[in-house]
Amino acid sequence: AEYMGAVQCGIRGYITINYVTFIDQKTGVQKLWAVDMSCCYSNQLALCNTLLYVTNGTLNTNLCELSVLPHGNTNRPLSSKRRLSDQNGGNRFAVLSTCLFHSNLANYHYSVFFHMCKAHGIGFDIKERKGCLFTLIDGEHRDSFGLICIGNEAKKAISQYAQSLTVIDSEISSPTMKGVTNFNDVIKHLEEILRSIEANTTIYKYSN
Repeated sequence: AEYMGAVQCGIRGYITINYVTFIDQKTGVQKLWAVDMSCCYSNQLALCNTLLYVTNGTLNTNLCELSVLPHGNTNRPLSSKRRLSDQNGGNRFAVLSTCLFHSNLANYHYSVFFHMCKAHGIGFDIKERKGCLFTLIDGEHRDSFGLICIGNEAKKAISQYAQSLTVIDSEISSPTMKGVTNFNDVIKHLEEILRSIEANTTIYKYSN
């Protein structure tokens, strides 16, 4: 509907639509509202394109599926181990945001920051095409960044995202210098989603 409205107004090019989703307390049904529209190329779209580039994947927006093609020529015979892993192809699940902020990040050079992340296993596996990717949003102030976490399962991707933020916050903060950040709010929301996944999994398990 938003797209057709833009076409009727003669708008061409990139269109960014802001959505708000929430659970209706009266009906218990999830609602999705379009609240704003801008004629611009958004950071979120840039992150999505980065996701597709590093995974060599395709995104089916109708089915909400991120499909990753196997490496190499799929016509040649495969060993049992390669067949089992489908040459690292299949579906992926991703969590991404361009709005992460921590004032203490400005005190660290990128080389130190990335070395710290590597020491804690926060990184991207090019072969498996999963892990964590950073995008540097503000190169001058160095207190904001984007983060993409990709996994074979939605639960793993969400857990990795929350764990990565927890580790980064603990490494760059101290009792005397906690800084200003939105990490804690993000982690809280991700933990709520994980609890919902656990609850839904349990309900599905016992209903079948």
